[in-house]
Amino acid sequence: MWEYKQVIVIPEDVEMSPGKLGVQVAHASITPILKNLDRLDDIKEWFDDGKQQKKVVLKIKNRTKLLNFRDKAINEGYICELVRDAGRTEVEPGTITALGFFPMKSEDIDKLTKKLSLFS
Repeated sequence: MWEYKQVIVIPEDVEMSPGKLGVQVAHASITPILKNLDRLDDIKEWFDDGKQQKKVVLKIKNRTKLLNFRDKAINEGYICELVRDAGRTEVEPGTITALGFFPMKSEDIDKLTKKLSLFS
């Protein structure tokens, strides 16, 4: 059995309170899963992988780099979804706040994200 995890990437140039950040991470976690329910076997594998549903939150310098990173990921066959905020509280409508990846084998996502650091 492979170890699975989900990766979420946050741009550092968007100022968000801890609560706002938590909500954006939640959106980034669920959106790629809901948009890919046809991959139910992969979802179950991640969900049952030690009953942990492992997630890692990484950072990237800014939204421009995030968009470039997303484009690279898609070109390499990764499944991911951008989160754009509705703009009701802290940021302008349409602000890109996160990028969420569909859960996958750790060794596969690590190839793409190896140069990114943990969000702190």
